[in-house]
Amino acid sequence: MKKLKKNLANILTMIRIAISLYLLSFSSITKQYLLFFGFAGLTDVLDGPIARKTKSVSLLGSQLDTIADLVMFSSIIKIYIKLRLLKKRHWMMIIAGVIMLVSSLVIGFVKFKKLVF
Repeated sequence: MKKLKKNLANILTMIRIAISLYLLSFSSITKQYLLFFGFAGLTDVLDGPIARKTKSVSLLGSQLDTIADLVMFSSIIKIYIKLRLLKKRHWMMIIAGVIMLVSSLVIGFVKFKKLVF
């Protein structure tokens, strides 16, 4: 039980990754998509506070959380692209976000000689 408590935050994050990968299979926003997306969002809200409360904050957990966020975000972008809901200003925000993410990874790699999420 103690091991489960210590790993609960990472388990929630891995569940979010699995759900987000499943969300990538959708081609439109359906009730089922929204249900799974809402549950994935709930795990995103809960994993950080649980990690802090159980004193199980870790580099692995932080990296998993970043990956989970990227996959979850990708599921939304995929549907928006498919439905042609993105306007020019949206693309500019997405590109700016990607540039910031890549810049952060490059700076972290140069500074620490490893990928830092």
